[in-house]
Amino acid sequence: IAAKYCVDSNKIYAAGLGNGGDFALRLGCESSRVKGVGSVLGTLAILPCEPTEPLPVWFSHDTQDESTGS
Repeated sequence: IAAKYCVDSNKIYAAGLGNGGDFALRLGCESSRVKGVGSVLGTLAILPCEPTEPLPVWFSHDTQDESTGS
């Protein structure tokens, strides 16, 4: 995408829902290009997570969401 469009490499973020949230978190752990992560109903399934620099992360979970089984 960056080869075709003007991309600010300091503003690359990943976000997702459920497994997509897991994937976004994994990208944050494994890629120095990702500068922040948002995860809805996702959890970090890989350990340890050691990003190369501090990584802002936003989590959202809800006990009344029907998809959580609560």
